[in-house]
Amino acid sequence: LSQGISPDTRYPAPGTWRVPGCQGDCTISNYDGAGHGNIPLREAMRASVNTVFAKLVVDVGVDNTVAVARSLGLERLDPNHNYGASLALGAAETSPLEMASAYGTFANRGVRAAPTGVLKVIDRDGNVIVDNTHPTGTPVLDQKVADNVTDVLTGVVERGTGKTARLEGRPVAGKTGTAQSYRAAWFV
Repeated sequence: LSQGISPDTRYPAPGTWRVPGCQGDCTISNYDGAGHGNIPLREAMRASVNTVFAKLVVDVGVDNTVAVARSLGLERLDPNHNYGASLALGAAETSPLEMASAYGTFANRGVRAAPTGVLKVIDRDGNVIVDNTHPTGTPVLDQKVADNVTDVLTGVVERGTGKTARLEGRPVAGKTGTAQSYRAAWFV
């Protein structure tokens, strides 16, 4: 989105996509195995269409994707590693804390606040030793970009793969993820 691609930009969504220039068996398939024609990125996110996002990462640049992800808090990503299109599908290691931090940046309209496990420490005399109750943040995304991401992620919960996370009377945005052979599942 920061490169000017709209959530309504249409992408081809084949059931299986062969990564260009890759040696060997380098195919990425959709979770449901089906093709979806040419669909808007917004719809691809809602339906969790893997082939669209793998191609998108290649189009915008894997290194650019790593740089943005690191700025959002996915600090385990090595900027010197040779990642590929599968980065879009969660092929790199991360943690729940890093994911929460990154998604929190979207909700915070592009401002990243580093996660902390301790809000306040007070000694036995009532003196404040540590106070993290008013964190300072760092703008890492344009506010419009962050707002667009949040808007797209609301579709995942309203009518997509994360609809069981809906809450009555409260806005919810998030993304599901499932590992191969259903070994693990995420909802952020």
